[in-house]
Amino acid sequence: GSSWSEVNNLPATRQSHQMSGIQTASMVISGQSPTYTTLTNTCLEYDGTNFSTIANVATARSNAAGAGGTTTSTLFSAGNTPSVSSLTEEYNFAATVITPGAWASGGNTNTALGTTAGNGSQTAAIIMGGADTLNNSELYNGSAWTAAPTLNTGRYGAGEATQAPQTAALLFAGVVTDTAKSE
Repeated sequence: GSSWSEVNNLPATRQSHQMSGIQTASMVISGQSPTYTTLTNTCLEYDGTNFSTIANVATARSNAAGAGGTTTSTLFSAGNTPSVSSLTEEYNFAATVITPGAWASGGNTNTALGTTAGNGSQTAAIIMGGADTLNNSELYNGSAWTAAPTLNTGRYGAGEATQAPQTAALLFAGVVTDTAKSE
């Protein structure tokens, strides 16, 4: 595109949530109120025009990592509950069942990562950085996490390219003792 345009607002204000999908088929996952007082487990689907409520995550979190990039297969990992978390939940959608979309527990990360970022798919994801400027990264194979090479510079609250594959992840900015860096 060449310009920004305003579309429908979220049904409720939230921040520190996770996103998955593309412009016309995306999800808003969990997050917290603007006053930092309440976490929500509510998940919303966006069809390019409207938001609708879908299956909620089991554990409400803020600042978690996501991977999957679709509204039919998504991974939601780590984050703050409000303490740092190692939880992983997987979302799967099947139009041929009575309850079409549901979240299920996945393998926990090896380290509680807190405010982190992620790339990849539900069966080939990477999670990076975390609370207290961790330089950790871990790989997910659809059931378990394993240690991966560490970041050159630890950070939390970084941005990621959500459509990037596990093997070509992008992490940028974040909190690094008052310095912003990209890897």
